[in-house]
Amino acid sequence: MTINQVKSREPIAAPCGFYQSITLYQLITLYQSIIIVTINSYQQLT
Repeated sequence: MTINQVKSREPIAAPCGFYQSITLYQLITLYQSIIIVTINSYQQLT
């Protein structure tokens, strides 16, 4: 087997899309948690 044949057997598109969607979801969750923490801190200051 050549290297190209081995590479062509790997499903490339699906994992990339999967990881991209997971990363996007994690970014949204992180962004929401930052907003919540910021609002809570602001409410404690006032």
